[in-house]
Amino acid sequence: HQPLPEELIPRLAPATADDASPGTGGTIPSGSLPYSPFGRDYRSLRRALLHPAWHDGRMMGFVRRVKTMTGVRFDFFLELPGSVLFCMASAKLARSVTAYYCIALDGAAVSRDSPHYLGKLRACSVGGTSWMLFDNGLSSKDAAGDKMLLRRQLAAIEFERNILGAAGPSKLQVVVPASVSSKTAVSSDEGAEQSLTERWRAGKREGLISLV
Repeated sequence: HQPLPEELIPRLAPATADDASPGTGGTIPSGSLPYSPFGRDYRSLRRALLHPAWHDGRMMGFVRRVKTMTGVRFDFFLELPGSVLFCMASAKLARSVTAYYCIALDGAAVSRDSPHYLGKLRACSVGGTSWMLFDNGLSSKDAAGDKMLLRRQLAAIEFERNILGAAGPSKLQVVVPASVSSKTAVSSDEGAEQSLTERWRAGKREGLISLV
């Protein structure tokens, strides 16, 4: 077990708090701090969230819907023994034609121009049944040929709506790259590249993992 990095302590909140929010970690006694959910090579929360998990165990989390002056924000928490850890927040981009959510490390600065910008979740279908998750990399035009700066696909999600009205989709598929350094994780152009699910269906499964 690794101790929780000091930079993450302010992001903790008691697990019993109904209104858990980042910045309440000071209310947790130092002797009751949970162990770090990340590996020994932890460098930053940004890096930990953008890379595959260091183990194959199950990690539980939840999303809290928060009303703000400008709309609705979604805060993601990771469940730890006796507490929860605020990891990131997302909000819909109002001026976007399609369903487009910005993701940031700071709930007060959810914007593509923010230094806390982490990535985006974008709908790829009119009905909102196909989604793609990207990191904060650049487009092929802005990257100017530097592959290290290119935007990467981190996940592709597709589901079918349940016509019977029951909770949850009738079918769900999530495809992720086995490594963010893999060529399958690089997207030079969102519109031109095949999504991860399309590659999976075409049998091009090298470097891909299906979670469902």
